[in-house]
Parts: sequence; structure tokens; C-alpha cells
Amino acid sequence: MTDTPNAEYCQIEKQRLARDLVASDVHGNVSSLIADLAKLPEGEHYDEALSLSMPQPDYVATVEEAGELEDWEDALELLNREASGFFVDTAILGAERIAEARDEDKGRDADDIRRLEARRYVVDHCRENPDDAEKVCDELRLELVENEVYEHWVVSRWLKQRLAEKGEVVGELYGLSVWGRCCTGQSIALDCVFQDIAVELENVRGGRDQK
Repeated sequence: MTDTPNAEYCQIEKQRLARDLVASDVHGNVSSLIADLAKLPEGEHYDEALSLSMPQPDYVATVEEAGELEDWEDALELLNREASGFFVDTAILGAERIAEARDEDKGRDADDIRRLEARRYVVDHCRENPDDAEKVCDELRLELVENEVYEHWVVSRWLKQRLAEKGEVVGELYGLSVWGRCCTGQSIALDCVFQDIAVELENVRGGRDQK
């Protein structure tokens, strides 16, 4: 099962893997501690606590929700220049895809389809390369989606790194790795980001040896 893509795991299996990850790599809730420290401007760890509590821009979500703008091809050209291995000739996008256009494309002219395809490429690229999402947001001057931080948890250094790669709020406090959770009211094992990390870990078992 270790080679099974994420999409092929059933929800029950994803939750089981996520629960295992929580049990091994989430060490405790420090929400009250962070809240108290963030109220003490003269405190030694005020800056760290405040940075873990502030709303954080979600560049990937911003790109996903941006809609069909006229200048998606400008963002695509930006990625062509700066993102290694991501080269798309916007001049042929329409011709390549018109024949297999989805229902949503029907009735559009070639320019519309080209813009739609440019958006799809950009969104897919940003999902796989979150660091580039910020460049796209700047290029298109998008109004940023921000995530509120509701809870704080001490996690392993390995998990902190994985969460950071997913665009989650993380930091250091008293030498501990802290995750700022932008979700509340449900088990951590139900968070999509945890299920994604857990499935990736299951697919690449050797990854745990690098923690």
C-alpha cells in the first residue's frame, strides 16, 4: 500500500494514519501559554508569541480563490522565468486543449480558454510549489486570504518542518517547536494538512528515519 497515491486512500484510512502521526509527533497544547506571553510586551518571548498568534497570509489559497483574471498569463510568464522546470508556451495552450476542453470551457473563444488554461497551470504549480505562490500574489496584486490562528501545539522538529512546507504557522519558543493551528473544534486527525502529511509519510516510509 505504500505506493498508493493520496487520492486512493479512503477517509477512514487517512484518519487512522493522521491519528498515528498525532500520537507520535504532537506533544501538547500550549495555547494558554502563548496567549499569556502575547499579552506581555516587555516579556522575553513576546515577539515569538506574537508572531505565532498573528493572522498569516495564505498565498496558495489566495491564488486558488482569485478567479479568472485577465492577467493570468502575466503570472504564468513570471513562473516561466523564475520557476525551474515549469515552462509553458501560452501561445499554444488553446490549440492543445480546445479539443479536450471540459464542459466549463464550452462556448469560450480561444483567448478565454488560453486564460483559463494559464490559470489552471498557475494554480496547480502553486499548490506544488507554495513558495512561488507569494510571487504570483505580488504579480497579480491579489487581496490576500489570511488564516486566523486558534490553537498552539508543541510538535516534533520533523513535523514542524513538514508543516512549514505546507504553509502552516510554525515557530520556536523556549527551544520547542510550536505549530499555530488555523483550525479548531475538531480532532487534529481531521485536519487536511495532517492527513496529507500522514499519507505522504506512509508512501515514503524511509522519511521517518530522517527526523
